[in-house]
Amino acid sequence: MNLTLISNMTFHSKKVFRSLFMLLLGIIALGSVTASIVVDCRPQSGKPLNQTFCTGIIGGAGNNTITVEQGMSIKGPFFGDAVIGNGGDDTIINNGTTVSTGDGTGKNGDIEGDVATGNGGNDIIINNGTVAGDMDGDTVLGNGGNDTLINNGIVGDDMDGDNAQHNGGDDLIINNGTVGGDIEADDNTTAPNSRGGNDIIVVNGIVEGSVFGDFGVQFGGDDTVILQNGANGGSDHEMYIDGNDGNDTLVFNFTVNDHTAFDTLVAQIKDANPAEGSLTFNGQTFIWKNFEHLGNQLVEATQAATRILIFDQYTLAYVDYTAKASAAVYCMFGSLSLMGTDRQGKSEYLFTVKMDDVVTLMRQAVSSGKEVQIDVADGQSLWAQPSGELVAYDSYARYTLHFSPGESFCSRKPQTDGSVK
Repeated sequence: MNLTLISNMTFHSKKVFRSLFMLLLGIIALGSVTASIVVDCRPQSGKPLNQTFCTGIIGGAGNNTITVEQGMSIKGPFFGDAVIGNGGDDTIINNGTTVSTGDGTGKNGDIEGDVATGNGGNDIIINNGTVAGDMDGDTVLGNGGNDTLINNGIVGDDMDGDNAQHNGGDDLIINNGTVGGDIEADDNTTAPNSRGGNDIIVVNGIVEGSVFGDFGVQFGGDDTVILQNGANGGSDHEMYIDGNDGNDTLVFNFTVNDHTAFDTLVAQIKDANPAEGSLTFNGQTFIWKNFEHLGNQLVEATQAATRILIFDQYTLAYVDYTAKASAAVYCMFGSLSLMGTDRQGKSEYLFTVKMDDVVTLMRQAVSSGKEVQIDVADGQSLWAQPSGELVAYDSYARYTLHFSPGESFCSRKPQTDGSVK
């Protein structure tokens, strides 16, 4: 590895190659290409929480589940996978803190779903704590996976779906907390013929930097950026949103208390230019460019229980609004992902189910005349009804989300007029 060459590359290229350089050193030291190091981050018996830390967490080949408890600090590399070959489908939940101890991946406080010489897996990364550096789905030499990234805490730098040398995956990125840098669905290295994925970015928190559908790919994907009430441009109260290349949609999904303000926003969206424009809501100015469609999914406060469908050519989402809590169902890459509400009232990832399995259980419920449970997590569950409807229940009675997806949900194709059938 030519260190002089690395020093002349862009920051994003440095990130990829430093990760892989570190990976190769680790594999050589361990003497196995399938080796894994998973450090137990739970507090040791009798040891005070403020003295507990991990030097690093590195998952090997396969599908790993890693949870960092509250009060823990990670001072070294934090990877779901570090492999020669393809990454697995990992689940990472961080309730603790990553600490930056220097430059380069493994020292900069990043959380990485995959660090691999091949393709990335389909990872789920949830941050409820503090990440000193980036929160990345993939850092790979191949294609990025289809990742789900949810930030409910603090990310010090960027939130990236893909850092890949080739094509990006179809990622779901939700920010309910604070991102100190940018949100980039695809942050690749402009490799020839590289393509961005068809990503969904939901902004319901603070972004100090900008929001990019694609960054560093030759051909952009068809991305959807959804702005919700918590969307905040940070210290300057301005948020810059760039769809970049591709057939992109910017959705305004605000709940508006005043009817006059509602009508004003409706008119502004109707008259706005998707290619470039701006509007102000809740004291925040949203400035956008390089979109092909603007979506009006505004909700009046008097209609706060309205179930709405958000769509573009490839993605669908059902969202429930109540006074106490909310739930959302996102369709991504042939699977249904359910978001609910945790005990502190924050958005919570619950589970992802393949749509083929959902359809099978929907048919079972219809034929038997009895509701069938599809999945459950943290007291929140999804059921198929004899009517063909799906219902998300909360055992604390904070919400009940009804929706009728039909068997074609998650497999709808774009029409020439931009509609979905």
